[in-house]
Amino acid sequence: MAHTQHQATLSPDTSASVTLIQLISSCENIDPAALDPLYQTVDTEALDELVASLQSRDEEFAVQFTYQEYEVIIQDNEITATPASATADTTESSRMQFSHADDA
Repeated sequence: MAHTQHQATLSPDTSASVTLIQLISSCENIDPAALDPLYQTVDTEALDELVASLQSRDEEFAVQFTYQEYEVIIQDNEITATPASATADTTESSRMQFSHADDA
């Protein structure tokens, strides 16, 4: 069964964490305040600073983690949220992966 990908474009006027919260609340059709706090999954301040810094230098990057049962990928100027597999190991939900163009 194919999973639907949901996408949002990052804007210089809105932080990556706020854009992510808006995307997931839209996917779930619920108020953003009803979601689990994002800071329980990832350091939102560090995430926002990292994304903003790399975007300002126009560098390619990707950050991946699980939030609210969605696999989240923040890559360049876009956030993609895909429903996590029902068989995924939820113990790894707080693991974050980061890749950078210089890592190649």
